[in-house]
Amino acid sequence: MSTHYSCALDPVELSSFADSTADTLIALLETEGIAMSRVFLAYRGLSGIALATALSLSILKKANVAVGMTCVRKPSDYLNSHGYAIEKSAGYGENSYIVFVDDFISSGATLKEIHDKIH
Repeated sequence: MSTHYSCALDPVELSSFADSTADTLIALLETEGIAMSRVFLAYRGLSGIALATALSLSILKKANVAVGMTCVRKPSDYLNSHGYAIEKSAGYGENSYIVFVDDFISSGATLKEIHDKIH
């Protein structure tokens, strides 16, 4: 049975996705000459946290870089729960390289919302 969570619910596929994505991200940052002192993975939702957690662990194994995560919740999620609109790990700052993590991108609305909330 397939779900909209893509590989987020399959540990083997998730691990493979995270390793491949980490390799691509690290190569891109090196090619662009971006100093990799801190990478923040910004996400939303259940699939986002699964993807971001797996990706952060893979990045930590492969590169000498600090990795943080930032969860930006939908208003309907944080208004009816015990969480906050934005939750982030320590160390987030101006020199952080922010990577948007999502398993499905259609219109770009989620990316824009997360960008606007973070900035």
